[in-house]
Amino acid sequence: MTKRNLIEIAYTYAKANVGKGEFSFKDAWGWVSKEADLSIDLKKELISQFYTDLLQDPRFVYAGQNKWLLRDYLTRKEQADLSNKLYDFEEITEDEKESKNAVQSIDSITEVEAEDDFSNGDEENPKHNKKPLEGFEEVDDEEIIPE
Repeated sequence: MTKRNLIEIAYTYAKANVGKGEFSFKDAWGWVSKEADLSIDLKKELISQFYTDLLQDPRFVYAGQNKWLLRDYLTRKEQADLSNKLYDFEEITEDEKESKNAVQSIDSITEVEAEDDFSNGDEENPKHNKKPLEGFEEVDDEEIIPE
């Protein structure tokens, strides 16, 4: 039994028995595993791949809350509305844009302050900006790397 056959079973069954209605993953897996007469071991092996295939197959549309639909029965507008609902696409108002810009400005200032907090030593001499790790003494590079 190939994974393609499992998706075909799910599609054929849903089209014939559910039509425009919703169905759950559990329903689809029930139809498929029964129709394909899968053993318990094979069910365990194939369930995650079947879920992935269901997500990737363009004939199936995830409607949220573990509900699925067949794309055949949805208009383009219904598909777009569903996508907007699922992914919470909304128009951003000018006030929201200004608010987001203000937050980004604060974040960038905070990052610069955080970098300043970690600097230590002499800014003009980078060698003095490093503290040796606790328990280790500072070693000059020339002592380690022979010329």
